[in-house]
Amino acid sequence: MNNYPQRRSIFGPLALLVIGTLFLIHNFRPDLIRWNLLGTWWPLLLILWGVVRLVENLSGSGRRGVSGGEVFLLIILVVAGLGISTASRFPGVIHIGDDDDFPFHESAEASEDLPVRTVAPGSLVRLETMRGDITVDGSSDEKQVHVIVHKVGYAMSDDEAKSRATGSSVNVQQSERELSLTATPAGGRNSARVSFEVHLPKNVSLDLRTSRGDIRVSGITGNVATNVSQGNIEVHDAGADVRADIGRGDVRVTDATGNVHVSGKGSEIEIADVKGAATIDGEFYGPITARDVAQGVRFVSQHTDLSIAGLPGRITVDSGDLNVQDAAGPFILTTRDKEINLEDVSGRIRVDNKRGRVAVRLKNAPKDEIALTNDSGLIELAMPSKSTFDITAASRSGDIENEWSDSAFNVTKDKGDSKLDGKVGTKGPKITLSTSYGPIRLKRSD
Repeated sequence: MNNYPQRRSIFGPLALLVIGTLFLIHNFRPDLIRWNLLGTWWPLLLILWGVVRLVENLSGSGRRGVSGGEVFLLIILVVAGLGISTASRFPGVIHIGDDDDFPFHESAEASEDLPVRTVAPGSLVRLETMRGDITVDGSSDEKQVHVIVHKVGYAMSDDEAKSRATGSSVNVQQSERELSLTATPAGGRNSARVSFEVHLPKNVSLDLRTSRGDIRVSGITGNVATNVSQGNIEVHDAGADVRADIGRGDVRVTDATGNVHVSGKGSEIEIADVKGAATIDGEFYGPITARDVAQGVRFVSQHTDLSIAGLPGRITVDSGDLNVQDAAGPFILTTRDKEINLEDVSGRIRVDNKRGRVAVRLKNAPKDEIALTNDSGLIELAMPSKSTFDITAASRSGDIENEWSDSAFNVTKDKGDSKLDGKVGTKGPKITLSTSYGPIRLKRSD
């Protein structure tokens, strides 16, 4: 009989070594270890555990089965990994770490006025920096481009910080129809910030990019394209199309003559006074606000698909609510887990929701089809008394409340399920209401 004690698994100490090393590297070089990468690759620790235990079992050098300490460590790893992974998917809700922090104690500033450049009307101006803000003012009628470069160097000593500030440079390339300025920080991307302050003719187009920083643009009549990995984007008084691609931050676009397209991930979005159409494509925590968009709004995310033909009024979307006032249909919405409130929406209306309230209140009598579907939740439809319509309503395990004349409808109830169908007037639009585990309320809005 073998009385020698079995050796314990090396996974626990090995996992602690790996985790401790990652944290130590992050403390000294946060640019190398990013929390969003840990949120993606943390399951490798579980794979490592499986490989270690497999080798130990095959060689006969490890404990058979799983010890209580290993179970506890695995639970901690899974909970921490899922937490980091969730945080990386909701940038507006949970923020772990700051990718813009510099791991240095000293900083120094420097400024530089670049030589004035002349550009032809309609030219494309490109500005790119790794870390830094970009501010562009296009109120001038001149053909000249004035650029002020603001530099901040970071280092462990004051002299080195000054050297990195003054040593950061801007590469300028110009052709007949394009001007390009690219910032190069001295000492690497984590050693300096290089920001642009630009005054140029308004009749140009822009392509602006920064990894860490804010972009602000005003008074440009050409197309404006912006790209920010972490920061905010503001565009005002744009005479053509505006595109904003963002990884984390807020977007605000007002007074745009063309179309507006916002994509990526972030927090708040505000779009207002747009002559064209507005498209929002991505995951944004909110609130998302759009008002006075002449050619309509399209919003597509993981859980919501919304299309509005015209928005003379306002729409607000956040994590739990979707509110619309004064919109022109077709209005088509598919979403879930939202409290939906529509007021004064004209044209065809089609709403498909799950687990939330759907309420529609019309100021004018409907002239087009209305279809409201809710998987578990209330449906409420209010229309003026002068309305004419052909309605079919069904509630599974719910009641139907009706403020219209009972003689106009056929109402049945069987084993908790309620149904209503009938007509009011002639030549009215078709109305279909369907829900489960919630009531239906048919009301008069006046």
